Amino acid sequence: MRKGLTRSWTFRAGVVLIGVGLASFLQLRYALATSPDPTAMKDRSCSDMACHGGLTKRKVLHAPVVDDACDSCHEQENESVHVFTFPEEGNALCTDCHDEFEGKHVHEAVESGECITCHNPHSSDTEGLLTSESIGELCQECHEEVTEDLAFLHGPVAAGECTTCHQPHASEHGALLVSDGNTVCFECHEDIEDALREAKSKHQPVEDSCITCHSPHGSSHKMMLTQSSPSLCLDCHDDVSDHVDEAKVKHSVVTTGEGCSNCHLPHASQHTTLMRDEQARTCLSCHNKVIESAGGIIKNIGEKLATNDHHHGPIQEGECAPCHAPHGGEHARLLLEEFPATFYSPFGEDRYAVCFSCHDVEAFEESDVADETEFRNTTQNLHFVHVNKSKKGRSCTVCHEVHASKTRGHIAESVPFGKWRLPIGFLATETGGSCQPGCHRPYAYDRENHVKNLPEPKAAAAATE
Repeated sequence: MRKGLTRSWTFRAGVVLIGVGLASFLQLRYALATSPDPTAMKDRSCSDMACHGGLTKRKVLHAPVVDDACDSCHEQENESVHVFTFPEEGNALCTDCHDEFEGKHVHEAVESGECITCHNPHSSDTEGLLTSESIGELCQECHEEVTEDLAFLHGPVAAGECTTCHQPHASEHGALLVSDGNTVCFECHEDIEDALREAKSKHQPVEDSCITCHSPHGSSHKMMLTQSSPSLCLDCHDDVSDHVDEAKVKHSVVTTGEGCSNCHLPHASQHTTLMRDEQARTCLSCHNKVIESAGGIIKNIGEKLATNDHHHGPIQEGECAPCHAPHGGEHARLLLEEFPATFYSPFGEDRYAVCFSCHDVEAFEESDVADETEFRNTTQNLHFVHVNKSKKGRSCTVCHEVHASKTRGHIAESVPFGKWRLPIGFLATETGGSCQPGCHRPYAYDRENHVKNLPEPKAAAAATE
């Protein structure tokens, strides 16, 4: 078996050698038959000859071709034979005229001595003697994976102008970039550079590297983002990511539309935490209309503020976050702390924690006070009377508006009680006031001169406990 196999391969090898020899002979015969007569070429340029005439028919000609200086690059070994060689090897032939490209980073084609990978040495229809119709098409021949299956392309890439960002031969910067780091981006995106220069808060990735968030050539996501928002943001902001995942009450704005960019600017801002505007105004960009949420109807807060002059303290400071969790929370209405959702609620500091984060609880714990609250009839603490009950303590929102009101002290005009709008009927005086609500007969109070109100009938008083 081995002997037969050896003979078979020997026979095949012989056939191959005969074939190669025959091909070489035919090739030489053809070359001798078609090679021009050297005497016929005397005093004639190469481009005049039929075999090379096509080299001058293109739009862009190499300078030696224009000058009929073929011997700048080609050297005839023997005048009697139409055979030429190159006087230099590889890129050395090109750098005799073209300065050698230097830089920390050199294009692989240049480094390997393959100028003609990208350039036609005689003529081309493309500026720069390119072998393709455009610089973009030329780069794609090797770098096709850069834009493969991408829905959104960077402007220079879509226009096929790779040299807007990259040096074609060599560069001092990585990836053959024309400039270092973000500078190459800012050469076009001047508005972002200006915003960074003037900003009070800056996004750290912008100062470090734009490609932390953006793909420089293209992406499957808008704005060449490496991921869509909020996933992109939450990859770095782990604390917010955990908070959003674990929150019982979700803030829909975090995960819908533009995600984090609904409230935050991605590059730089004149406001803290990269807010688009002052915090309250940013919130009002959504809360300027009635919103139907999973937790119920949210009123038009913008309209409330516009039609009421007395704004709650945090809102006067342009803030909503002292009371609300902007990304998600554990309590209804995204409140930071507990607050009763019902009209009546037993009193307890923990039950009204969101209010007592600013207001002193002492003003509600004693029946007689000196100056802990303005809502008193001389020393009788009327906050204590209304709120501090073991069963039917009145919630703060029974009497107060939490965002804005027409009166000092944020007294409401009316409040919902079942399907009825229960009136408050509050009138203020310099040292006290009075109310004529739907919950009891008219009462008045004065901080300096005690007002003696008629006592409640026993049955009515018992009903309010």
